[in-house]
Amino acid sequence: MIYSDFEKVVDKIDTIATVFGKIAQTRKRYYFLGKYGRSPSPPAVCVHSGGHKIITNSTNIYIDKIRSKFQRERDARPTDSFESKALFGVLYFLGLCRSERQNIKDLWRTDGTGIDALYCTMSYNRLLLRCLRFDDINTREERCKIDKLADIRKIFEIFVENCKKSIIPGPDLTVDEKLVYFRVDPSTMYTLNMEIYAGTQPEGSFRISNSPSEVVKRLVGVTKE
Repeated sequence: MIYSDFEKVVDKIDTIATVFGKIAQTRKRYYFLGKYGRSPSPPAVCVHSGGHKIITNSTNIYIDKIRSKFQRERDARPTDSFESKALFGVLYFLGLCRSERQNIKDLWRTDGTGIDALYCTMSYNRLLLRCLRFDDINTREERCKIDKLADIRKIFEIFVENCKKSIIPGPDLTVDEKLVYFRVDPSTMYTLNMEIYAGTQPEGSFRISNSPSEVVKRLVGVTKE
C-alpha cells in the first residue's frame, strides 16, 4: 500500500513499533483503487488480521519438513505469532528506510554500523523468509488440481476481505492493473478490491470468466454491497 500523507506514515510507524514489541519479548493483478478512501483500521490489519495464524502454522509445517537439513536445532526451531509479526515488522521497517539496495549482512552488523532493532529481533541466520509459506504443503498438490492459486488462495482471500472492511470508497475510483498517475488524480492509493489473473483455471468452482467486462463487474460489485 502507498500512503499519501503524513498521518498515514505515522500510522505505519506506529504499526511497526507495535510489531517490534518482539524485541521485548511479491503476478499480474487488477487493482481497484479509491480516490477518497480512508482506513478506519491500522494499516497492517489487511495483512495480519486473521492471516498471521495461517502463515505461522503453514511456515511451521515447512520448517518441520526441512529441519533435518540443519546442523543446529536453533536455526530450524518453530516460529510463533509474535515472531511472524516481527518478520513483517522488519520488512515494513526496511521498506520505510529504503534499504532495498543495501547489503543485507550490513543491516545486521553488530559493530555499531547496523540497525539494532533488526539483530535484536531475530538472528541473521533465522531464515524465516526462506521458510515462509501460506498454505499446508502436505495438501497443496491435491488442491492445485482444481485451483492454480491453491498455495496462496486462503491468505489472499483474507487480505482482500480485510481491504474491503478497512477502506471506505469515495466517489472517484479507478480500475486497472496499475495506477498510472497521469490517468487520474487520487488523493490516496488504497486498494479496495483485487483479483489475480492465473490464466484458465481447471474445471471447477474456481474457473471464472477473465474477459475485461466480467473482471470489472466483479471488482466494482463490492461498491454495491
